[in-house]
Amino acid sequence: MRVTALGRFFSGEKRTINGANSWGGAGHLGCCSLFVIERVGSFEAHTRTDLDYTAEAGWYETEGCKFGALGDQSHVSIAYPDDATEQAIAQQRRADNGEAAWAFRDPQRVAVESLKPLYPGQVPVLRSIKKTSAREVFR
Repeated sequence: MRVTALGRFFSGEKRTINGANSWGGAGHLGCCSLFVIERVGSFEAHTRTDLDYTAEAGWYETEGCKFGALGDQSHVSIAYPDDATEQAIAQQRRADNGEAAWAFRDPQRVAVESLKPLYPGQVPVLRSIKKTSAREVFR
């Protein structure tokens, strides 16, 4: 959807945790800032059929992994950056500047490259089991 909202933003208090600065005071354990919407100026509903609007973005695909087996292979946090965050930003930069432009058009290669660290010395072989214009599922 596309919305124009008027409200108040409460950044919270500046905190330093493990050498990283963040702002918070609202939400779970005070982790976050808060935006209070006072008025909605305009609203356009999502009407595109070529996008995946599901909240889980495929995490619960019945064709593949079961929920109990899922885990973050890579977790990126701008609030608490670590090596994984820096690596993800570097990957995005390589794609943006053309060094890894395949990342925008070859989802199977993206999947294989992300699995390689989990299978050292092997090349994962994947087959597509479900494909839409928004997402492709491999096994």
